[in-house]
Amino acid sequence: MDYHTTPEFDPLNNLTSADNVYGFGVILLEIVTNKPVFDDNRPKNERNLVEWVKTAISGDQSKLEQIIDPMSALWVKESAMGVLALSSKCIEEDPNHRPSMSKILKELAPIVEEHSIRVKEFLEKERQEEIQVQMDAVICEILLRAVDVGLFEIGGCFQLN
Repeated sequence: MDYHTTPEFDPLNNLTSADNVYGFGVILLEIVTNKPVFDDNRPKNERNLVEWVKTAISGDQSKLEQIIDPMSALWVKESAMGVLALSSKCIEEDPNHRPSMSKILKELAPIVEEHSIRVKEFLEKERQEEIQVQMDAVICEILLRAVDVGLFEIGGCFQLN
């Protein structure tokens, strides 16, 4: 069984655009949760990713935050929430309630753009913090060497030995 296909999929008929939207929604879920679409190693009620997500949120969009991969430091909460909300539209039971792929892409584009900006800001901040840590370490090393060679007395004044 392919868990990327819609519940109503008939292998004797061609895939529809609603089927494609559903599959795309499943892929979005896999990305944000960092879980495979089906996993025998998870508890029985969590094996099917789509069913697990539907049960986990069960009409309460505030529960979406619990589904995001907690190990992904690069996920900006707002972006992940936007992607999850979008994926829940894609995996609607009724194919007539699923948005078109063009609508999905229009909604996804600003989420991705905002996410890129936030990730760049996060990485720049991390880089600046790392530079500061390295500078502090260099200053400490210089001071320790100065004390070691007798240029400074701890708590004292400058003096040369």
